[in-house]
Amino acid sequence: MSASVTVHCNRQWADGACAHRLYTDAVTLDEARSVARWLGWRTHPGGLDYCPTHSGNPTPGPAADVVQLHAHATADGGSAPTPLEVLTSAAQRLRALATAVDEDIADNPYWHSQHTAREDWFANGITNAVGGPAGVLAGLLSPANARLFAQALEDRRPRTAIPAELFLISRNIQRSANR
Repeated sequence: MSASVTVHCNRQWADGACAHRLYTDAVTLDEARSVARWLGWRTHPGGLDYCPTHSGNPTPGPAADVVQLHAHATADGGSAPTPLEVLTSAAQRLRALATAVDEDIADNPYWHSQHTAREDWFANGITNAVGGPAGVLAGLLSPANARLFAQALEDRRPRTAIPAELFLISRNIQRSANR
């Protein structure tokens, strides 16, 4: 069993409430609130906490963050990767795949086209092979875009907030490597 503390924004108005949350693996409320304050949250001893957007912070962050403070064990007794390790692993996988695709594009005449610039060969090849919206979507993540995304994933520091969306995408990329 593992413990975690989620800090919720308490901003309310007539039609609803703020949905911002900060997910941590803190074991105490004080520890979670300490991280929240460090990230721009306003916390009060009376139990009311406010996200950066509603605390007067001029630079609000994403709606949810992942901050790891403690090491976690896996079911088999091993050590679970930290969120930062998950992002790094996903970035390495993206770079490796981008290199492999670049080599395939250079070597395989299927990708070559006289009717479009070389940088568009990947998107055109995927769209022709898959077709429809799925082909267009798949074609958007060209090797160059995969490298840019990998750079964004690795542009993180230890013990800093990671937007939950980046963490979840990275975890999905890491899991896909095991299929």
